[in-house]
Amino acid sequence: MPNAYQQPVIAIDGTSASGKSTLSAEIARAYGARRLEYSLFFRLIALHMLGQGFDPSAQTPPTPDQIHEAARYAGTLTSWETIEALQKDHKDELRSIAVSQTAPYFSGLRAVLDGTDATFRTLINASRTPVVAEGR
Repeated sequence: MPNAYQQPVIAIDGTSASGKSTLSAEIARAYGARRLEYSLFFRLIALHMLGQGFDPSAQTPPTPDQIHEAARYAGTLTSWETIEALQKDHKDELRSIAVSQTAPYFSGLRAVLDGTDATFRTLINASRTPVVAEGR
């Protein structure tokens, strides 16, 4: 399916550990496409919420204010340059145990999902090159 600039968009979905990342990286490399991982958004949101004081070790659900902040932050990730800079600047943190423990607290919340879905679509449609979109 093409995006707003008539660039091809390849969507890859699958279960955990099914090879989505490997396949999307290979396709992106072969076609000079941008690669967009849906799960990256939840890692970025988790990193942000850790910086806002969310504590996954407390094992308590996010407060309404934290949910609102996570959804608001998801809506700020609308530029490829921002996403690429955050990935580069926080590469190790994004793969940390703390982020991995925090992401599930926000990834299943409707308000956060809605914001993330809208941002994902915005990025896909803003690309002037092909996109390989990996995730749900």
